[in-house]
Amino acid sequence: ARLLDAGAWGLVFPHVSTPEQAEKIAKAMRYPPRGLRSVGTGRCVTLADDYRQTFDDTVLCIPQIEDMEGINNAEAIASVEGIDIGFLGPGDLAMSMGVEAGHPDHEAALQTFREGCIKAGKPSGIPVKDSASAKKRIGEGFQFIDVNNDLRFLEATAKQMYQEITT
Repeated sequence: ARLLDAGAWGLVFPHVSTPEQAEKIAKAMRYPPRGLRSVGTGRCVTLADDYRQTFDDTVLCIPQIEDMEGINNAEAIASVEGIDIGFLGPGDLAMSMGVEAGHPDHEAALQTFREGCIKAGKPSGIPVKDSASAKKRIGEGFQFIDVNNDLRFLEATAKQMYQEITT
C-alpha cells in the first residue's frame, strides 16, 4: 500500500499462479467495498469518497505469470474482478519449464497465456528486448508491451557510442 500511497498508478505482482492469489492482490489494492485496502492516514482520508472511487477505477492490478501452473490458470486469473492486465514473465517461465526461451513448448505456453487473457476479456502483456520482438508479439495479439528496461537502454547507448568512437 505504501507504493500506492506514494502515487503509483499500478503494480505488477510477480509469480501469481492461481486465481486465489490474484483475488488477494486485487482486493489488497482497492478500497472497500471493492477491496480490503486500508484508508490509513494518507491523502484518501482528506479527499474522501471521490478519491477512493477514482483510484479504484484507475489503478492497474497486474499479476505476472511465470510458471506452467499460472499458464494453465491464465483465463481464471485474468477473470478475477480487479485484475486489469495479464502479464508474462517469459524468462522465469522458460526456467521453470526447463527449456530456453523460444523453445516450441515455451512459445506454445506464451500463446496459451495470451488466449486465456482473450477469453477473460483482458489485455495480455509481455516484456520484449527490442523493437523486432515488440513487433512480433504485437502481431501475435499481445496488447501490453514492456519494451525495455533501463539497463538495456544503457547497454544499447553504450554500444552505439563505442561504435561511433571506434569507427
